[in-house]
Amino acid sequence: MSNTEKVIGSRIRQARKEEGMTLKMLGTLVGVSFQQISKYEHGIDRVSAEMLWKIARSLRRPIDIFLIGAEEDSDGEQLFRAQVHILANRIMYASAAVRRDIEQMLEADEKAQRNRLPLVA
Repeated sequence: MSNTEKVIGSRIRQARKEEGMTLKMLGTLVGVSFQQISKYEHGIDRVSAEMLWKIARSLRRPIDIFLIGAEEDSDGEQLFRAQVHILANRIMYASAAVRRDIEQMLEADEKAQRNRLPLVA
């Protein structure tokens, strides 16, 4: 299969693991065997549009994170953008306490960045 199928499969695997799902759990949710999910994740079998929609819904992800830039992902930049998109969606649905923790972490990082001495060339 092409690099596109491998990238989409890799993104499915990453999202499944982030949700703490096994291959069997995801397969049961979308109506296929765990072996078939494994084939999708490894880019061996092409994922149909309907199946990708079922997988995205089961993994609580927007379908576009599996597709955006998949055909251009040779250097990892598009995958990074998709990962940022996944993180942004997870934050959006996180509890207020988790959002506060993230804000505090970002503020602490910002403060640490300001306190760093500039490098001298």
